[in-house]
Amino acid sequence: MVPSTLPSVLLVEDSEDDLFFFRRLLKKAGVDVPLAVATDGQQAIDFLKRSLPGTSPAPVAPPRLMFLDLKLPLKGGFEVLQWMRAEPSLSRVVVVVLSSSAETRDVAQAFASGAQGYLVKHPAPAVIAELLRRVQALPAGASLTELDVPDTLRA
Repeated sequence: MVPSTLPSVLLVEDSEDDLFFFRRLLKKAGVDVPLAVATDGQQAIDFLKRSLPGTSPAPVAPPRLMFLDLKLPLKGGFEVLQWMRAEPSLSRVVVVVLSSSAETRDVAQAFASGAQGYLVKHPAPAVIAELLRRVQALPAGASLTELDVPDTLRA
């Protein structure tokens, strides 16, 4: 297992089975990353709000990478993504949609809403490992549009 100098990750997923598979995927990829989990869209927003400037007590660091399901209780994935992109302090969070849908309209809407990638569940461990490495290697001032997400769908 590679020790974690890799980016912190937020997984927004309501399915216990998919959460299990994602954790197993990380293990098979041989990476050990700090992983936070939100099981609905509102929980994801509440988690991210704690990283906003002026949060009391002191704000926590936002995740560097977020895997976001689209079909979530309370608030859907698109709502979460749109809320995030309206928050300037969250502009450096890489968002990769992780969905069972490969519908062209979902892919197009995800990118239009500010996602950097779109993967269909369940990607290969090597894809996740490579993605984590690419996010880690992004220079501090680099635009997120420069990130090439392996195996991403395009609209």
